Amino acid sequence: MAALLGLSQEEPAAIIAPTDMRGVDILHFIDAVSAWANVPVIVGVSGDTQSYEVAFHALEHGARALLALPFTAQGLADTLHQLGAYGPRLGDPALTLTVGPIILEPQSFRVKVDGKFVSLTPREFQLLKNLMNESPRVVTAEELTAGHGIYDDGSVAGTRVALGRLRKKLHTASPEAAATLETVRGLGYRVAETS
Repeated sequence: MAALLGLSQEEPAAIIAPTDMRGVDILHFIDAVSAWANVPVIVGVSGDTQSYEVAFHALEHGARALLALPFTAQGLADTLHQLGAYGPRLGDPALTLTVGPIILEPQSFRVKVDGKFVSLTPREFQLLKNLMNESPRVVTAEELTAGHGIYDDGSVAGTRVALGRLRKKLHTASPEAAATLETVRGLGYRVAETS
C-alpha cells in the first residue's frame, strides 16, 4: 500500500514486485499501479513452479519484465536498460569519471588507478567523486564537508583527515594519481590532470 501511495509523490523509474508479496495479491497490485501511473512493474521471480505461474499471470496483467531473485545490480541495470527506464548500462564509459590515471565508477562503487582497484571507505569515495565531478574547480573543505557530513564526524577537520587518507591510498597505488589530488593553499582542494 505504501508503494501505491508513494506513486503520487515519487517518480520511480520502475517498481520491483516479488511474486511472494505479503499482504496483497500481486496481480491486484499490478492492476493498481497500471491504473495510477505509467511506471513499469518488474516481477521478481524465485525458483519454484508456483512463482513461475504467478509471474506468467503477472505479465498478462501488464508487468513489463521478469527478474530472477535474488538479483544483482548488473541484472537490475540490464533489465531497466531494456525497458528504457534507465540510461547507460553499468560499466558503460558514460557512467565513469576519469582524471589522469584515476577511473571512478559511481554505480558500482569502484575506483581503479592504473588498472588496479583501490579500496576506499564510503567517505573517501564520496570525496573523490565530488572532486572528480567538479574537476578542475577548486572545492573548499567546508563545501566538501557540507556535501558529505553524514560520514564520520561531519567536521571540516574530519574531511581534511579523510582527504589525507585518500591521498595516501592513491599514492600507494600510483604517485601520479596522488599528484592529481591537489591542496590549493587558502582555498581548498581539486582533482586535476598533472602537466
